[in-house]
Formats: sequence, C-alpha cells, structure tokens
Amino acid sequence: MAIRLACSTSTFRILPLREALGEIRAAGLTAIDLVTIPGFCPHFDPLRAREQDWQQLHSMLAEHGLQVTGVTAVPGDFNQPGVDPQVILRRADAYLRLASELGVPALNVHCGLPVADRNGFREHAVRQAQGLKKIAQRAEARGLRLNVEAPHRNGLCRSLDEAEFLLNEIGEDNVDILLDTSHLVAARVKPEEAVWRFRERIGYVHLRDARGQNVFLTPGEGEVNFARFFQALEEVDYGGWCAIELEIRSDSVEERRGALRRALDYLLEQTEVASGVDFTRLAG
Repeated sequence: MAIRLACSTSTFRILPLREALGEIRAAGLTAIDLVTIPGFCPHFDPLRAREQDWQQLHSMLAEHGLQVTGVTAVPGDFNQPGVDPQVILRRADAYLRLASELGVPALNVHCGLPVADRNGFREHAVRQAQGLKKIAQRAEARGLRLNVEAPHRNGLCRSLDEAEFLLNEIGEDNVDILLDTSHLVAARVKPEEAVWRFRERIGYVHLRDARGQNVFLTPGEGEVNFARFFQALEEVDYGGWCAIELEIRSDSVEERRGALRRALDYLLEQTEVASGVDFTRLAG
C-alpha cells in the first residue's frame, strides 16, 4: 500500500509556526498535522486569534505549499476533578472552527486524564465519554469527525480494551480512533494487532518508535515493525494519513532536523508513499 505521509508540527514545537513549517517543507514533506496545545506546542491559538492571525495562517500554509491533514488539540479533560465542562466545550468549539477553516475532516483529541487507581477507570471513562460525546455532536454539526488518541501512555486509556470501552461509551458514529505506534508499544500491543482490532474505526495515525515505556524514539530505533504495521493498514484498506510525530529530548533544531531526516529515510524503506512527500526535493 502507498501511504499518505505527513509530519506533525510538534516535531518542531520549539520553533514558531512559520519556522516549523519551513523545516518540514525543507525536509521534503508537503503535508502536516497542525498541533495546537498551549504550553506544549502553541503553534496556533484559535481562542485568541484575530482576523489577521487567521489570514496569516492561510498565507503561511500557501507560502510553504503545505496541506493540513489533521488538527491535534487538547481542549481539556472532562474526567479532571473540579473541571468546568463548559470551558472545555468552548475550547473545543474553537478547535473545531480551526479544523473547518483548514478543510480538515476531523479533530484529533486526547483520551482523558490518567488515573492512578485503575479500578476507577470506568467511572472516569464514563465522565470523559459524556464530554467527548458533546464535542462529537458539535463536530457533526460542522460536518467533521472526531479522532480520539487511545491508548496513550500518559492518558486515561492504557489498553485496547479501555480504548474500545471509551469509544463505545461515546456512542457517536462520527468518532474514530487515533493510533500512535509508540503508545501502542507502551501498552504492550503490537501496532498491527491494533489495526486489526479497530480496522473500521481508524481515523488517523501518528508514527513514532518506542522501546518498552520509552515512547520518544525515532522510527527505526525501537520495537515497532513499521513494514508489518503498514501492511496491516493496507489489509484493512486504511486510506487516511500517517503523521510522523517526533518528540526529541533536546532543544536543538539541528537534532530535530536530523531525526526527521532519519525517520523519513527509514519509513520510505518500509513502504511506498502516495502523497505528502516531494521526491524532487529529496532527490536534490
């Protein structure tokens, strides 16, 4: 299968958005997952954006010739004690507007706040699902879908069973799963097994490597068998995007640039790419 390959802007989260886009384009990629997480990857804040900021965003994307394939955000966790659900919903509305403005089919969100006592999972999952259900309904009103990233090493869902429970509790037809290969390894799951488990409900994919609980490895440095993973995606007819999402424990732009180059070279050896890569630039 020829996959559709993008790059998460969080790979260059230490840079302002314009510079991050420049780095991604210079690496030879033509598609991105736009990450907007205050305090972590604040590449665009639709809550505070003025009209000129929206215009500038469109201008930057056009300037670099980049297609936005996903918007990843964390509007908040409904299972957090004392949280005001209305505040989360207002944030979600802003992120949904961003996805709609950029022509992205879905918003990618987190599965919820982790709980130390796993006996309390179901109670937290029901609360989180009630909130995500409302976001999904708001997304539906805009003609959008909602992708929930689960399982996640630092999230509410730590297993495929828990991820499935959350999706079923949300109970909306426009809700799918976002699979992150590194967090699947942390959940002691072979990524290809997750593909088969959620074969009809995969909305988006994040690509990163892992070894045990270390989810910060560049593809090719950990346990993920990416060739087998991509083969599984082909077998279930997945036609969505796969975004390289690197998390480098360094503030060095050069190290991040090198990691993206290694990741891209490695992934191109594992599968064919249908779109998202400018091979003329790679050849140069």
